[in-house]
Amino acid sequence: MMLILLSLLVVYTTWMRGGSSHGYQPPIIWLSFFCLVLLFLQLTAGRSAARNDQAVVSGVRHSLSGLLKDPLFAIAGLFFVFLALQWYNGGRFIYFNQIDSSWSFSEPVIPFLPSSIRKKEAAEMFVWFLPAFTAALCIRHGLSTRSGIRTLLSVCIINAGLLGLFGVIQFLSGTRNVLWTWPQKTHFYASFSYQNHSGEFFLIMFCLSVGFLLRYLLFDKTARRRLMWLGVFSAASLFALISVHLSLVAASTIFVWAVMAIGVVYACVIVFRRFPPVMRLNLIVGVVIFSCLTFYAVSGTAREKVARELAGMADSKELAKDFTTRWWQVVTAKQIWNDNKWFGVGGWGYRHLVGTYMPDKAWVLLKEAGRANVHNDFMQYLAEFGVVGLGLILLAVAVLLWPILRYPMWNHPLILFPMLGILMTCLHSAIDLPFRNVAIILSWTIILAAAGEYAKLTAFRRRTPRTGQHTSGS
Repeated sequence: MMLILLSLLVVYTTWMRGGSSHGYQPPIIWLSFFCLVLLFLQLTAGRSAARNDQAVVSGVRHSLSGLLKDPLFAIAGLFFVFLALQWYNGGRFIYFNQIDSSWSFSEPVIPFLPSSIRKKEAAEMFVWFLPAFTAALCIRHGLSTRSGIRTLLSVCIINAGLLGLFGVIQFLSGTRNVLWTWPQKTHFYASFSYQNHSGEFFLIMFCLSVGFLLRYLLFDKTARRRLMWLGVFSAASLFALISVHLSLVAASTIFVWAVMAIGVVYACVIVFRRFPPVMRLNLIVGVVIFSCLTFYAVSGTAREKVARELAGMADSKELAKDFTTRWWQVVTAKQIWNDNKWFGVGGWGYRHLVGTYMPDKAWVLLKEAGRANVHNDFMQYLAEFGVVGLGLILLAVAVLLWPILRYPMWNHPLILFPMLGILMTCLHSAIDLPFRNVAIILSWTIILAAAGEYAKLTAFRRRTPRTGQHTSGS
């Protein structure tokens, strides 16, 4: 049941415009709530989501006390109290300050508590972060086996593959409406209104699918099942790779080919040593065919558009203009934070204050589309959540990352390649805004939490004394 609810949460969030459409966000909250209720019921009853014959793998009996002692649970509680205070203490209005002849925002009702500019906008932060924290806690305490974790991640990959296939069909149709329903003036792809979000989503899913492909090549010895899943993950990888290109995002395109290169090196160093010559040749042929299919698919549908997007990366004038615009936004976000160091200005608060902090000569930059965000997620979260809010987010990430840092990632593709996706999303967030999309926040957190639990369970399996010696994990 836990797997079903988490899968529904993933599918609904990704297909419903990445979770960004306000009229369709309530089900995300409800699905997250049902997941939490089910987790508490399972742990209270002394059960885990795993089958009885697999429960011994974790080495730790999941219980309600275990959940309550989890530092992630405490961090999540504190963070949502923080968001609730920002929402409750919100509702500031703009006025003309005659003393210094400038426009200013009124003080919050309770000046020493966290606050926000608009209560409705601050409330949306629950839609962003509740699913992520819920999924992480459910993975850590509700999915107690590697098979359960692999099943959830497989759902994520298959869902992304189907969304990518839909995106290709929608792209070829030439429609200007997202999901053939919502009009969109700028370029979009699949269910994402903002092309950079679709590019980053399919990049991280491509990394995950490559990890599964290599996992089944290395560890799964069941021929029939192995071939079936290799076919499934190959198709999902192909559509994810094509979708990155058709999203027309230069950074994601460069990153995805970097992952391809790392995958080839990994296959040569690790996989080739375990395969006979015939299998090595098959693997090489498979990579060549995969690359050719991607090239011809992209070339036949959007060759000029992709080329134009990549050429922009080499245009010094465009780069200088883009850098100047985003640099002013980063500087402005820092100035906003300087005046609101501890608690920030609340969710979406930056876009209300940017004009009052940015110098007059830079106002012309705000006329362009997309300037409601800093395009640097760290600085925007710092400005909107302050040291306290951003500190809690970073603490949560550190808790999820800790088991992975203790595991030799190079030994297992199902940990190494998803973590490449995690890393590249963070790098991209320095010049864009992947972490301002519900589907990406949710997928990123699921992958990070799953990789950590998978590393912990695999390490335990290798230490298990059942055979009297170390065993290879899968």
